Amino acid sequence: MANGVTDVRRFQIDRLLIQRILGIIWLLDGLLQLQPGMFSAQFMNMIITPNTQGQPEWYVHDIQWMANLTTPHIAIYNALFAVIQLVIGLGLILNVKTRATLTISFVWAVIVWFAGEGLGGLLTGSALYLTGAPGAVILYAMIGLLVWPLRSTTAQKDRIKTAVDNGLLGGKASLGIFSLIWLLGALLQLSPFNLQPDTIAQAIASGASGNPEWLAGLAHTAARIVTGGGTYVSLGLCLLQVGIAGGIWGKRRMRRAALILGWGLCLVYWVIGQQLGGIFTGMGTDPNAAPLLALFELAIWPLSTVADKDPGRAPEKPEHFQESA
Repeated sequence: MANGVTDVRRFQIDRLLIQRILGIIWLLDGLLQLQPGMFSAQFMNMIITPNTQGQPEWYVHDIQWMANLTTPHIAIYNALFAVIQLVIGLGLILNVKTRATLTISFVWAVIVWFAGEGLGGLLTGSALYLTGAPGAVILYAMIGLLVWPLRSTTAQKDRIKTAVDNGLLGGKASLGIFSLIWLLGALLQLSPFNLQPDTIAQAIASGASGNPEWLAGLAHTAARIVTGGGTYVSLGLCLLQVGIAGGIWGKRRMRRAALILGWGLCLVYWVIGQQLGGIFTGMGTDPNAAPLLALFELAIWPLSTVADKDPGRAPEKPEHFQESA
């Protein structure tokens, strides 16, 4: 406290914090890749080939070709997959060679999104954010863009309104991307398949397989509740997601309300629909998309500055800093 005014910047959400949380998730992915089942044909049979269901013929052909190529040597390939993700995670956490690490993560994210996540199911007509669309790993890449460090900045601290204002894209572009993500989720809810009365219940129930009884029980209970009412659930989720996409453009209180609503929806999606990414099944490869959406929300959370708390305080001089390359 100085002159009776508390320095509200003693703890503040910043770009480096978002980067390190992203690194922790990448590190978790690498550790999950080291599970025994990942070194066997189960990896292809349970994780990769199911992504061909409902996909265009050209995509099915590509995935089958890749599976035929890698399955005979899956232990070697899987070890490589794990190492890549562990290196990305450690690089982001330790803030070492950050730009090079993020570049590797972008390339790897695109490969995994295509080969391992079925493009988030976006081409199937049945994709839902409830069950993991648009794919976790593509969100890794988007957040990586948000936290890409600039070589220098002259932005005043009192003008930084989100953790990523001084990142590559800046605050406005970050808000725009976030808004588009939730609008996409709203559109997916309106697909003819997802508007059928039992689609939501079936999607929830199918994700419970192999999970602990307490977690699967939550999914089965939720499925029973929404059975026959999937059309209304889809319309309601569509409206909520449109509200989040639009609400972030309001003033601070409205944006915070929209983001809190988004966190609540992410929690429901993660526990009920995504079953915590299947990390307790022995074959989960990542925590799924909801935690990444939640991290994106943290990155654009409107920050309080000293100027907000003490309008009479003069702004500080421009700060120059050098990020780790």
